[in-house]
Amino acid sequence: MKTYMVLLISYLILLLALILSSCGSGKYEDARHESDIELIAEKDSVKVYRIINNGDFIYFTNKGGVAK
Repeated sequence: MKTYMVLLISYLILLLALILSSCGSGKYEDARHESDIELIAEKDSVKVYRIINNGDFIYFTNKGGVAK
């Protein structure tokens, strides 16, 4: 009976620790803070942007195209 109580208490403590450790603030860091976004050109309402991310240049438009 004592063994059963010790196991039950251990299980409850473990379960409580798991529940409390899974509770987070729910806030995620925005990845845009790690890169610089620059508007390069605009023609016929199509904008071309360049992102510098960790030394890599990534170009994209607001109309859907992506080029590396």
